[in-house]
Amino acid sequence: MDFWGQVFGWLCAVLYLGSRLPQLLLNWRRKSTEGVSILFFLFACLGNLTYVLSILAYDPVCTAENGECKDGEAARIYWQYILVNLSWLAGSAGTLFLDMSIFVQFFLY
Repeated sequence: MDFWGQVFGWLCAVLYLGSRLPQLLLNWRRKSTEGVSILFFLFACLGNLTYVLSILAYDPVCTAENGECKDGEAARIYWQYILVNLSWLAGSAGTLFLDMSIFVQFFLY
């Protein structure tokens, strides 16, 4: 786990999550989604969803010569991978949630 990789990963996650808040607030204040492209958010959702799924679908490779895992080794490798990629997972999954909030605004306003 690289220190600077984690620092910049979490910084990117915060910025990525913060990118949707101004639009959500503007829509809420105006009670309108005029000028907002629903296709942009649809494709952003699809991109974030596939990215989250690609992280979660990781298949751990064990270190044994025959490729077989010892007890708990695959789970340990998997969760270590998730921990290393947690900032990217949080940024994409969190933004996916915020994009869904924008879709709710499309239907409300």
